[in-house]
Amino acid sequence: MEKEKIEPLSNEDLIKLLKDSITWLYIFAIIFTIFGVLITFVPPKNEQDTQNGLKYIMAAILIGTSFVFVVVAHRQKQKIKEKTSKPE
Repeated sequence: MEKEKIEPLSNEDLIKLLKDSITWLYIFAIIFTIFGVLITFVPPKNEQDTQNGLKYIMAAILIGTSFVFVVVAHRQKQKIKEKTSKPE
């Protein structure tokens, strides 16, 4: 059996993949934020749900996760700018 030779990706291909992943991070951040906000509008089923506050905890987790996604995407974008900028 012959092994396939895998060609390494060029820098342009790696940068394109990174930019695509940054875009997906932003998309998931928007989706998580929307779900986090929508969860807070769901009416409680019974008195126990109101006292529990579980939906607010879930909303905070979703919105916090989206915040982390935005921070990571922004840092990656800054790194790409630093790597691709031409030193004069």
